[in-house]
Amino acid sequence: SCVACLCSPLALCPFFHVSMSSFVIASCFLLFFFFFFVNTTTPIEVALELEHAHPDLSLSATQYTLLQHERALERMMPLAEKTEGGLVIGSAFNSGALLGGDHFDYAEITPEIKQRVARFHEVAQNHGVQLKDAALQFSTAHPAVKAVVTGSTRPDRIKEDLAALK
Repeated sequence: SCVACLCSPLALCPFFHVSMSSFVIASCFLLFFFFFFVNTTTPIEVALELEHAHPDLSLSATQYTLLQHERALERMMPLAEKTEGGLVIGSAFNSGALLGGDHFDYAEITPEIKQRVARFHEVAQNHGVQLKDAALQFSTAHPAVKAVVTGSTRPDRIKEDLAALK
């Protein structure tokens, strides 16, 4: 039976708005995409395009940031708006790359990405803003975005993140 509302597996589930058999099939399909397209927008796009069920909220890690947003703007964001599926943006700093870290998309940063980050720092400095602030504001600006996970763990960093959004 459905764990959300205890309906029978083949009954129409009021919680998911689809039959549980359809839900299980869709879940298996999404798991397949998760394993082959991790850290891409593809699994979210597929879920948002489902005819009978789509997520109310999806987590997109590293795919809608200053450094990486083209595919998200082309497909994921319009689909989220169309289906009213909200997005939580994870890793707005691309695994620390935008903060001067050694990682981008959870892997070692490449010299090309380091050069792009240096250019972003230069542009931010020329406009009198911190790159961290610009990165957070970018990731929160789209109407489909409902929240951003910054990954900050220290209270002083969390305070900086909140101040950056003002």
